[in-house]
Amino acid sequence: MVEGVLGRNPLDTRALYYMSREWLLRKEPLKALYYLELYTETAKLSPEMAETYFLLSTIYADLKRWDLVSEYALKAVQLLPSYKQAWQMVASVTHKDFKKYWDVMIRQADNHGVMVVRQTPEDKPKIIKLNPKK
Repeated sequence: MVEGVLGRNPLDTRALYYMSREWLLRKEPLKALYYLELYTETAKLSPEMAETYFLLSTIYADLKRWDLVSEYALKAVQLLPSYKQAWQMVASVTHKDFKKYWDVMIRQADNHGVMVVRQTPEDKPKIIKLNPKK
């Protein structure tokens, strides 16, 4: 279905975004990269664009392009300063002496307005037993 939309309109932003997600699900990051880059050239600034920038930063992390990891993660937080995972991505490629500064931003970020909230190990809820066995 998405391919049909792109066949009729190769710059349909919604179809470009969903095609990139499809390639990511298929573990084909280079194909996803192609559609995400096209998306960034045609779409309007929005929470979806912040998500796109974050996805680009993760792909570039897999490709070990550290300069582009921080560039795209910072673009994501410029659009959506509440984006915790994007701040975490920036911190992950920062020199260890400066991580404490990024940690302040991570603690403040609440993911308000973020399209896809990913749980990190420290975000996972603790299991509380209501009726523990004695």
